[in-house]
Parts: sequence; structure tokens; C-alpha cells
Amino acid sequence: MSVQRPVLLPGKRLIMPKTSSFNPPSLQIPTAADAAAPVPRAEHSLALPQTGFVRQRLLLRFVPFSKSTLWRRVKAGEFPAPIRLSAGITAWRAEDVRLWISGRS
Repeated sequence: MSVQRPVLLPGKRLIMPKTSSFNPPSLQIPTAADAAAPVPRAEHSLALPQTGFVRQRLLLRFVPFSKSTLWRRVKAGEFPAPIRLSAGITAWRAEDVRLWISGRS
């Protein structure tokens, strides 16, 4: 069986060879029962870990302020300071963040 390659015609128009082996995927139209079904969730849920470290991107989902305000509050001592894990990585201890959140309630 020979493989047909696309042909480049003058004027830079690409012509694809016609093959009979193309099978388009079947379309499934959702029904009312499908709309009522629960949407499956990812294996990992969005939750603040009990222990360990939390990077800034995840932390900002749990605090009611922006990145700039986060660093302003760290500088003012109103929010726990991060720990430098390596040259380009800082993270917050999850225990410290949980303690801060429970202290606000």
C-alpha cells in the first residue's frame, strides 16, 4: 500500500489526496438526562493541605486578597512569611496559613 502525499500546486495551494479511510467521529447529542447527571471531578480537589508547603498560586485561591496585597501584608507582619525552598521557589507552610485563616474567623 503506497502512502499518498499532499501536492503543492503553483500558487501555493495545497491539495490533500482523497482517501476512503477517513472515518469522522460520531457525534453524540446530549439529552436532558445527560444534563442532570453529575459532572465528574478531577482526582485532586482544590483544598489547602493539612501539612506541607503551599506555593503562591494555590495560596491566592484561599486568601481574600491579591498578590500585591499578600506581599504587602507579609512585609507588615499581618500574614505569615514564606520560606525560601530554593533560589527561585518560595512557599508558605500550610500549618501557618491554616492558623491565620482560623484566627480571622
